[in-house]
Amino acid sequence: MPASVEPSRTLVLYGDFSCPMCYLASQRVDALTNAGVAVQWRAVEHRPDLAVGGLRHDVNTLPAAERALGNARALLRPGGQLPAAVRALVPKTEAAVSRMPRRAVRK
Repeated sequence: MPASVEPSRTLVLYGDFSCPMCYLASQRVDALTNAGVAVQWRAVEHRPDLAVGGLRHDVNTLPAAERALGNARALLRPGGQLPAAVRALVPKTEAAVSRMPRRAVRK
């Protein structure tokens, strides 16, 4: 490659919109894109084991979800935001990722 041609630099991120850590990452990526960094998102299905109707939290699943949200909250930077509480329903994200190009889908 000639020295005058720079390779394309694009940050590729994989995430599931129902994941607290991915939500946190999206806020940090917003700052990068505002600074001119090229970003491409790739949708992934974090919980392929979920039923089509998703997961409604109960006494068995809620503690782990609350820990995950708390872990993400501990990483917040000033001005960052996360939901105040765990959502009642974790959606099945298969339909969302199925609309992505085949090379982007990771299960």
